[in-house]
Amino acid sequence: MGMKKWLKDKLRKWLFPDVIDLANHEINQLKVELKPYDKHLDLLSSAHRIKKESAFDHVIQQLLEHQIEISVTQAEDWQRVLFHRATINGFHLIKEEFERLDAEFNNAITPQEEFNKHDIV
Repeated sequence: MGMKKWLKDKLRKWLFPDVIDLANHEINQLKVELKPYDKHLDLLSSAHRIKKESAFDHVIQQLLEHQIEISVTQAEDWQRVLFHRATINGFHLIKEEFERLDAEFNNAITPQEEFNKHDIV
């Protein structure tokens, strides 16, 4: 059974739960990870620069609003609504992944405090 069909069947079973939470749960079950990148810090730095730009949030927000409007006004049937909601979920996943990479970058460049176990607290 293909991934698309499996996810489609799951969505049909649970028609009314929030699709974003449902898809996030299902995708997290897949343990999807980025493939190794030769220069991981470069990847994190690029993601940080993109996330830091106001254009990124603006574009994602515009795409979300446009997709919601299309879903509400132009969906002919329930299948189209589910498709549009899955697209909205995809935008959220992109945003969340860039937020995760940005946080990882901030942790990578922040110097770690040395812990002295003999120091008085």
